[in-house]
Amino acid sequence: MFTALPGASERQQLEAFGVALREQLDVPFLPDRFDRWDAALRWLASSAATTPLLAVLDELPYLVASTPSLTGHIQQLWDEVRRTMSPPKLMLVLTGSSVAVMQAMTSSDGALYGRLDDELRVEPFDLPAAAEVLDRLEPETVIEAYAACGGYPHHLLSWDQAASTEDNLARLAFSPGGLLLRNGSQLIADVPEDHGYRWTLHAVGSGVHERSQIARSTGQRVQRPAELLIRTNLLRFDRPLGAPDLARGRLELTDPFLRCWYELCWADLEQIEAGFGERIAAARVPRWQRHLGWVFEEESRVDARRRAAAGELPAEARYGRWWSTRGPQVEIDVLGMVGGRTVLVGEARWDARPLGTRTLDELKSKERAAPDPVPQPVLCTWSRGGAEKGLESAGVRSFTPSDMIVRTS
Repeated sequence: MFTALPGASERQQLEAFGVALREQLDVPFLPDRFDRWDAALRWLASSAATTPLLAVLDELPYLVASTPSLTGHIQQLWDEVRRTMSPPKLMLVLTGSSVAVMQAMTSSDGALYGRLDDELRVEPFDLPAAAEVLDRLEPETVIEAYAACGGYPHHLLSWDQAASTEDNLARLAFSPGGLLLRNGSQLIADVPEDHGYRWTLHAVGSGVHERSQIARSTGQRVQRPAELLIRTNLLRFDRPLGAPDLARGRLELTDPFLRCWYELCWADLEQIEAGFGERIAAARVPRWQRHLGWVFEEESRVDARRRAAAGELPAEARYGRWWSTRGPQVEIDVLGMVGGRTVLVGEARWDARPLGTRTLDELKSKERAAPDPVPQPVLCTWSRGGAEKGLESAGVRSFTPSDMIVRTS
């Protein structure tokens, strides 16, 4: 296993690669040094001719930064291995934390396209897994921490469970060198600056979601950068659930941490680093509450899918968000559909007060506006404060943060 060095030259990388070989492999012949990566890769293939060999190249984007032709060498190597070894005795594992760079290598115009036998993406933790890390927090505070940290283990482990959410944000997001402040910049550092990739991401992060509006704000076409950002899972294209593929939609950030970073930090990075974080934090309270509401809605839809898989909600339904595209504006936070018909209507509110019978009237109104509702769709609420008895006695299913952070079986 060889882990590439950040910022190293090609020669330095090859020297470190040779050291790793000498430390880990017991072979009769090993060159003193490799001058080029194609020679190093050929040596790996020849060594596997008689004895099976597993070779892991970790942090591949660092190697590509020092040797742009490396993926082409790997392509040639693997074509040769497949042609001459049946079955191949060399297993080559390529890993990298830069999703954008790894995706570019394996996309249809990348050198490794069609060469992969398997591809695995390690996703951040979901909310129930984050709750296991933050096991000393109250359920609603778990959601606050998740809204700030996303599902990244390092972020979650850095959250002080004995301190308040405000104190954690002050330390991690609004202090010079704070972990969340710094890691937001690192997360997008590998997004290319050419062809509008970075500016498209910035536009969506700052609240511009329509393709036409993004094009106007960036002064360029959106299609190409949007496609890459969607492939790397930084963005997604949202349409009302059940809408045709050609329906107008919105570009949205997928990662709660990155969205939080844009809401709280991005526009004021230099001021926070200069020590003005306390003043900025006070001004960002409305944005933080808005972000909490967005995360709570997102997690309500995820919770609905988990409960459907467990048989607690209609299992055959698709779940998502819906909004009207003509006539009066209606938005349904959680919609379940089967074969084009609405079978579930849900409301999600980051509201500390229990929801009452007024919410039932709103659900009934949204039920009438929903696409082709069945006679008695399931009605649900997700809220911080739960629901009053009158709502539950009317047949409305109610879920709270305590329900949402527990993984359903």
